[in-house]
Amino acid sequence: MLARVAEQLFWAARYLERCENTARLLLAVGDALRDAPPGATVDWGALVAVIGLEEVFAASHRERQEEAVVRFLVAETDNPSALVRAVAQARENARTVRDVLASEVWTRINRLYHLVREGAESAQRDAGARSQWLSEVIERLDAIQGGMANGTMHDAAYVFWRLGVVVERGDMTTRALDLNAAVEPQGDPLAVAALRSRLWVATLRALSALEAYRRHVGVEVDGKAVCAFLLGERRFPRAEAFLVEEALELVSSLPRSEPVVGTVQQWRRVVERIREGLPDSPAEMHTLLDRLQVRVAAVSDAIGTRFFGGGWG
Repeated sequence: MLARVAEQLFWAARYLERCENTARLLLAVGDALRDAPPGATVDWGALVAVIGLEEVFAASHRERQEEAVVRFLVAETDNPSALVRAVAQARENARTVRDVLASEVWTRINRLYHLVREGAESAQRDAGARSQWLSEVIERLDAIQGGMANGTMHDAAYVFWRLGVVVERGDMTTRALDLNAAVEPQGDPLAVAALRSRLWVATLRALSALEAYRRHVGVEVDGKAVCAFLLGERRFPRAEAFLVEEALELVSSLPRSEPVVGTVQQWRRVVERIREGLPDSPAEMHTLLDRLQVRVAAVSDAIGTRFFGGGWG
């Protein structure tokens, strides 16, 4: 396979996964912030901080209110991860490698692109329209991944696509778990505690994990238990332990991949230490999540260095 094709598949998948993660966060966490209990004030800028774009946002915004944050995450040109830009980047990467994609996958990507462009304006103005639009965007993205899983050969092209999904998802899982550290509600202590509980539920919803958590952990949503589930559960496809094992399997199937395998194993060692016991303090948890983000970024860099610098295989 040409390095160029492998790279464009990897990045098409990453941009689509980024779009889905942003849509899920904006839908689930946005609802929680908008319905904050009386007596608790919230900072919508936390959504930007979670995604890692606080400096980009601050460069052109003074206000951190709902309207500005939603506009930034949905359509603002200054944001390289805005939904409109992420889908456009995914479409462009996919367009250049259409010959290795199933026709239905390309059609779904193209339709998603038009849905996002046409609905972005009304989604910024109206919360009800936004929720409906984001739900449809997520459904379209799920259909694209279903088409890739069930309608294409599981060859090297599929491996690079899945690697893009896994790397982006591994990064976002740690960021979603860091949400409670990013949000600093003020006000009545009981209202603040109620909001924090809602945010843990929103975190699970953003990662499609609420029902799985309640079946396998319990009805009560506890912050430390949520972290343990989403970091260490090997049977849930958005949990860090699941993702690192999939990454290792995918990379190991590629020729001469030993340097990348070693980088994935470093990520895996951090996850294994997490399975042995989570820290008790929020500050220690924040540090741990930062370490995981660094490991995931190192895997992405290693994939690029090994496979995208020239021909391979």
